[in-house]
Amino acid sequence: MTRALGIKVALAVLFLVPIVGYGITQLPGATSVRSGPAKPPEAIRKILQGAPRVLKSFALLDQDGKTFGPEAFAGRWTFVLLGFTHCADVCPFTLDNLARVRDAMRGTMDADALPGVLFLSVDPKRDSLDTLKAYAANFDPSFKAATAPKERLDPFVAQIGAFYRYVDDHGGDHYHVRHSAEVYVIDPRVRVFAILHPPLDPADTVTRFRALTAHYTSLEGRSM
Repeated sequence: MTRALGIKVALAVLFLVPIVGYGITQLPGATSVRSGPAKPPEAIRKILQGAPRVLKSFALLDQDGKTFGPEAFAGRWTFVLLGFTHCADVCPFTLDNLARVRDAMRGTMDADALPGVLFLSVDPKRDSLDTLKAYAANFDPSFKAATAPKERLDPFVAQIGAFYRYVDDHGGDHYHVRHSAEVYVIDPRVRVFAILHPPLDPADTVTRFRALTAHYTSLEGRSM
């Protein structure tokens, strides 16, 4: 090989290496650098909570008297709202609103993809488990209810970012409870993923929930 030919071959190799390298990174299954966090759709940006907040250990009582913790939320979506059965307006309105949302979802989604709804009473003194069970089911048979003594309620309420307090409580049964009116969306990894603000338009909420689950899936794919 002449000196001139050798120089031409070397130059050709140097020119081809970047091209070959580029081609390899584009092959199916090739490892590539992941891009940044998925940008959420405009429709759900206002209801997302930034980085999802993981719910740590807690112990609530379900409507059948069984203690449950984070594992009860794992593997599915759940809508959680605070309230009490003596509530005259906000609680029944929101539960009825969610029942209408669920009806709209049933017409467009598979049954196993529907979010659960949990009504959490922050008035364990007056709300027995039997009362809670009947109260929640009155709006939709699939709705569940729970409560717990105050010392066990408070850590959970704080974790989801909600609040409640008793008003005009003089030791009797005639008092009011002020509480968060939002609906907290818990994702399958047991995190507060979003917060919905009633009133909820059924069709719009179906669209938003689909966008939420799609965004969740895109984030999970990037974290693998």
